[in-house]
Amino acid sequence: MSGGGAPVFLPEPSWLTQPFWDLANKGILSRQRCADCQFEMFPPQFACRQCLSTNLEWMASTGLGRLYSYTILHMAPDGSPLTEPKILADVDLEEGWHMMTNIVDCAPEAVACGMAVAVTWQRLSSAINLPVFSPARRGNHRSMKE
Repeated sequence: MSGGGAPVFLPEPSWLTQPFWDLANKGILSRQRCADCQFEMFPPQFACRQCLSTNLEWMASTGLGRLYSYTILHMAPDGSPLTEPKILADVDLEEGWHMMTNIVDCAPEAVACGMAVAVTWQRLSSAINLPVFSPARRGNHRSMKE
């Protein structure tokens, strides 16, 4: 991630993750789903973790979810202090899958588990459009499925 004094580490798409990054470049958050048992998967896999089928498909997500867990980082990976804290999070998407990401546009003291979040995008390069999440604004987040 750029800014805050942290070095920028760009993801390196592989044959397995390239469909995710192709959709992300179009502003579409996606995950895999097994066409046989309907199990939702992220990160990408070559076979279903539930039934071992290789009949997997890429599905668009609403990009809406709730903050499941988080930590606030004050140091960059190289040990240098950040000029502003970064929020690393596990988001529970409404389709039933989780994603590790960053929370943006939110003060660290305002972050809370269970808060509604929505995907937004950070363009890191011509090939990488990174999904990050921010607090969902009133009216643009419907309830999570029970």
